[in-house]
Amino acid sequence: MQQQVEIDFFSLQGHRSNNEDSSGFANTSEYVLGIVADGMGGQASGEVASKEAVDFLLKEIQNGLPAIPPEMEATKEFLRYAIGEANKLLVILASTESKLHNMGTTLVVFLLRKGLAHALVGSLGDSPAYHWRHGEVKCLTKDHSVAQALLDAGSITPAQAAIHPFRNRLWKFLGSKDRDISPDICAIALEPGDRMVLCSDGLSGDFQAVPVARELAQPSVAGLSERFCNLALKAGSQDNVTCLILGINGCL
Repeated sequence: MQQQVEIDFFSLQGHRSNNEDSSGFANTSEYVLGIVADGMGGQASGEVASKEAVDFLLKEIQNGLPAIPPEMEATKEFLRYAIGEANKLLVILASTESKLHNMGTTLVVFLLRKGLAHALVGSLGDSPAYHWRHGEVKCLTKDHSVAQALLDAGSITPAQAAIHPFRNRLWKFLGSKDRDISPDICAIALEPGDRMVLCSDGLSGDFQAVPVARELAQPSVAGLSERFCNLALKAGSQDNVTCLILGINGCL
């Protein structure tokens, strides 16, 4: 059977001079796709990086996924390939204009092929994905920041990582020329009533101030993205704030 999915999205520029977040989604008879990207770089290059990445992946998955066998491993490898191609595109674009030289973007992707019991979540950078079920929220991604790498190595404590000067410095992201950009990809089994939240770190940085678990218990996710973004801004977020919520509301 196929999952019935509701999608809600909102983005705020916040206190920044421009919005470097981009997002996109698709809900077809064959698949559900959600993407959030948080661009970085001087001038307007962050906006370019995130938008180019999202637009490329929307088109690449639309065109390429139908030819992929409806199996989990084949779909996972296709998603890895598509993200790798998006990285190549950004590297090429960055080499064409000096103002785009340092551009890059984070990326978090949700992909569900309808009829499969599991969905895929892919990530690069520090834009997280959360899974909600029965009132509990679990983060499915890990930041690719220098501070997180030091924490994983046992060099610093969680308390030190939270205030580390390199907590926002990424060692892996989309648009990187010199580093392994292989994304983290995990599979997650979905049930009716589940919720997925993809967001930029403008929201996740103030996640504790947003009553996510309680709010996601509502029958519909409509309007929740806007509410979460506004609550994050009121809580003091200084960044762009973007949220995309997918509600698994049942089976077709």
